Amino acid sequence: STLIDLQALSKVFYTEEVETHALSDIHLEVKAGEFVSIAGPSGCGKT
Repeated sequence: STLIDLQALSKVFYTEEVETHALSDIHLEVKAGEFVSIAGPSGCGKT
């Protein structure tokens, strides 16, 4: 069975100077028993 189902997910960070597209049109399905890890450098927006 599907535990997490993301469809067309986008995330944009805005500052006064710039618009940063961190995610664009992400699709993800995580089923029972599967593991997911999100990796990246400190401050890159993993949370």
